[in-house]
Amino acid sequence: MMTERPVLVLAASARPLARSLVRAGHAVRCYDFFADLDTPHVMKTDATAGAVEDEPPDRPLIYGGAFENRPEVLERIARRRPLLGCPPVAIHGVRAGLFALAAELGLRVPQEQPNGTLPPAGDRLWKPFASAAGQRIGLRPLDGVAGRWQERIDGASVGAAFVAREGECVPLGLVRHHPNPTQRDPAQPFAMQDLTHDPAKAIPQPLVELAAAAVARFGLRGPFNIDAILTPDGPVPLECNPRYTSGMELIERAAEQSVFDASFGEIVLRQPRRCWAKRILLAHRAMRSRLSLSSRPGDWVADIPPPGTLVDAGQPWCTVFAEAGDAADSRTQLDARRRLLEADFADPV
Repeated sequence: MMTERPVLVLAASARPLARSLVRAGHAVRCYDFFADLDTPHVMKTDATAGAVEDEPPDRPLIYGGAFENRPEVLERIARRRPLLGCPPVAIHGVRAGLFALAAELGLRVPQEQPNGTLPPAGDRLWKPFASAAGQRIGLRPLDGVAGRWQERIDGASVGAAFVAREGECVPLGLVRHHPNPTQRDPAQPFAMQDLTHDPAKAIPQPLVELAAAAVARFGLRGPFNIDAILTPDGPVPLECNPRYTSGMELIERAAEQSVFDASFGEIVLRQPRRCWAKRILLAHRAMRSRLSLSSRPGDWVADIPPPGTLVDAGQPWCTVFAEAGDAADSRTQLDARRRLLEADFADPV
């Protein structure tokens, strides 16, 4: 998807996707909610993405999280400019049809019931129709938010990452989602914060087959992932994120390559020598950030807000990375870096 024109990047937090495109040789102009200092050529936007409409119509746009939840915005954008990645029709298709396709392939899928009903017997979660990174998933419905009850599956939470090119589906890697009790927001107990990665060969074969079938049936394009729970009886798919996801930058760091590079499918299959980990830091109390590009303690800190930014309790502050021999050591390193940042770069308010 190489283009000589600047690529517009639209996401709640555009930095990872933008950096991936820059690494692949693209010029970018970003629109996101946070306008962090280390996001290249960034402009603030809101969920309507109206500011993008002032850009020249020949500039293509690619979206990241959580704009798959706003297909009407993407449809409006696509009427005026090229839209890269999964088109809105593919978003509708994979959301409505993923479970049926998985069942056709013999995979177990979680049982669901509509919002407004009493919780069915057994262990259930309430999930909004529009969410990202596990936010707003809980044990009871949220007032005024559309959602459904879904069977809770015990096992390891993962995201299998792929890229679709001209109908071909290339496995990229397996991202593991880890609980982080010290940073978890009690109001959002299932919000995803700690991520580590495994190479592509760790993706269970049933998920590889499901991804390939989804590309063929729904017309997925570009990077996407399938979230699943790994159980002793096999993977249970939960949803498809039809865009670049947060964990993909761990795969890129390990492979030292971008998912948008034509040769990436060959490079990422190598066994990584080290395990990369990532944590989205949430403020454990209201605080004022003292981070800046010049003062940050290392390149392991990203998504840096302007100095003096007020961050409310439970809200994202910045992102921390670590690299070690295995996932446990990587997460221990994340803990140490979190403590350093909270001690030296945050003032309580």
